[in-house]
Amino acid sequence: MESILYDIKIMLYRNIRTAMTVTVMAMFVLLIIAILKRKNYFKLVVATFPLIMYTTMMMLVTLLTRKDYYEHSFDPMGGWSTTIKYRYMLIHEWLENIILFVPFALSLTFALWILNRKVNTKIVIGVCACVSLSIEIIQLISHRGTFQIADLVYNIIGSVIGMVMILLPLEICKK
Repeated sequence: MESILYDIKIMLYRNIRTAMTVTVMAMFVLLIIAILKRKNYFKLVVATFPLIMYTTMMMLVTLLTRKDYYEHSFDPMGGWSTTIKYRYMLIHEWLENIILFVPFALSLTFALWILNRKVNTKIVIGVCACVSLSIEIIQLISHRGTFQIADLVYNIIGSVIGMVMILLPLEICKK
């Protein structure tokens, strides 16, 4: 568990400045659009800031900061069956994949709730699944990782956890 927390800490330290820069640039573009259209986009900025920030961090971690990986870039059934010798690595990978999508689904659900005051769970899961599939396909094409169906499943599990983490308190507050 300490190794996983250490990996997450390193990932945050390495990519936070770039993610903040991209997020501030995106917020600046939204501000210019708001000024040109003479509309109040405050709600949109508040809703999308965490989503843009975390999406940028996720892309940096999964695609942009990785080295080329030419061996076994297509291993669709990988991650399900490994030998006992690699048991720790298997646990490490599936837990990281679940953790990766919890904040993404949380921020996506939050953005939809801020903008609409309601959340369609099918849309949240669908968007998360499409983003996960996109990451896997880009990793396959660019040799920046391994395409694995297990990663898709673990990412969707993380998405459900993140969505539930924000929907439960919102439902409790409604009542």
